Amino acid sequence: MPDLKAAYNFTDTFGGLMLAGHSIGVLTAGLISGVLPLYLGNKKSILILFAMAFIGAFLLIISNWSSLLLILGFALIGLGRGSLLNFNTRTVNILTNGSAAAANILHSMFAMGAIAAPILFYLVNKVSGWRSWLVIIIFLGIAALYRLFRANIPDYKIQTKNYDLSFLRDKKFLIKAGMIFFYICAEYALLGWLVTYMNYKNFLNSSQFVSSMLWVVIFAGRLLCAAFASKFKVKIFILIASIGSSLFFAGLLLSENIFSVFICVAC
Repeated sequence: MPDLKAAYNFTDTFGGLMLAGHSIGVLTAGLISGVLPLYLGNKKSILILFAMAFIGAFLLIISNWSSLLLILGFALIGLGRGSLLNFNTRTVNILTNGSAAAANILHSMFAMGAIAAPILFYLVNKVSGWRSWLVIIIFLGIAALYRLFRANIPDYKIQTKNYDLSFLRDKKFLIKAGMIFFYICAEYALLGWLVTYMNYKNFLNSSQFVSSMLWVVIFAGRLLCAAFASKFKVKIFILIASIGSSLFFAGLLLSENIFSVFICVAC
């Protein structure tokens, strides 16, 4: 975000609109990534939706043509990211009969990439600029798409007559959806704050370092959840995590130095 702001000279308000565009893309992915396979099949759907992320990255490179391309680029990146995450989660749930440990391990792989990406971006940006990093991401995306195209993914079409929305009336579903809603709001607010206001030349004081540190502890937390998921009640996990997150988020808002920011973000 700091590099985009410097390159295209937009305000923090417009930067917020870009992050909102990303969230709209993730929301759209949640709405259509489960429905599109009903008509196109599983494999075609994920290939089309996942490709949107790299089209979005390309739009960021050429977006000096129009500020709207920046918002559209972020929205497409969110659409591709959200669709792939939904596809992977659904696939793992099917293969493991809904194992919570398997889902946490899957999301830990996402966290590993999120740990490495800010560090690699920092290094590439220092050598050849932020556009070079996007070019790398696009080429990696093309390689991933090719691998998905060659993979043996069941390309079935679900019968639409079996499509049921009765879960929308389930209290447990609504409560869990609400919890995820507030968690994502907090996560996006935190990450948006980091990349907007922490832009220092020293890597240890940079948003890239804090972002990587955040995902290190998320990675550790997900591994702990995977290890203890079958030994403790889910309600206890959720209660402790919710109280802890609220307290340290409040501490972050009151932080006045970089050390307290690190502690609150980590905890």
